[in-house]
Amino acid sequence: MTLVPVTAEPAELLPLVRLAVAELRACLSPSFPAVAWARPRIVLDPGLAVAAGAVDPHDDTEVAIRVHGGRIVARSEERGAAHAVGAFVPPGGSRSVWNGARATR
Repeated sequence: MTLVPVTAEPAELLPLVRLAVAELRACLSPSFPAVAWARPRIVLDPGLAVAAGAVDPHDDTEVAIRVHGGRIVARSEERGAAHAVGAFVPPGGSRSVWNGARATR
């Protein structure tokens, strides 16, 4: 998973994002074994958000894409986008088997 936070004021708010994620990790890490943690990447580069389809990123932007085999297989925008993409099951398939279908919410 790659998280790309965007904001109208990146110089001021992106360092706070880094701090908030570090604090969350510190609070949760004693509750789960190390092998259970995913290796998310947090990219503090609004240019990547634009490449993912966030045309005019601002504080309320929510865009999510799911990539499998180098292809976008699901895309969603607006509130709840990450959940919509995470819960997407391609037509006639299961979550573990991707057939290259593309869905838009």
